[in-house]
Amino acid sequence: AYNNDAFGMIAKAASYSLFGAAITKADVEGEFTCEGPITVFAPNDDAFADFAKASGLSKVEIMNFPGLKDVLLNHVAKGKFTAAEGLPAEITMVSGKKVSTAGMSFKKNDIKV
Repeated sequence: AYNNDAFGMIAKAASYSLFGAAITKADVEGEFTCEGPITVFAPNDDAFADFAKASGLSKVEIMNFPGLKDVLLNHVAKGKFTAAEGLPAEITMVSGKKVSTAGMSFKKNDIKV
């Protein structure tokens, strides 16, 4: 059974199974279970599969991608960020990468917000 932290919510959601498996494979569960608040910009399985394909890898091979840890940590940020509250122009991810929020679309529990 999974907890109701960010990793648990991802791991329980059927449409995010690749992202959840990658988090476990890359051994970064701690970044998704730490005391928050944290915000996860989680790619669903379709988006994760598109990333694998664009990288020339299968969904199985992507789990051994050398940059997998960085890719995953580019999807989680310390703090609470919501479209409803307005977003800063840029968010610094746990990886240290600064990501522009311009043009981002959001869903919460698979519901576009």
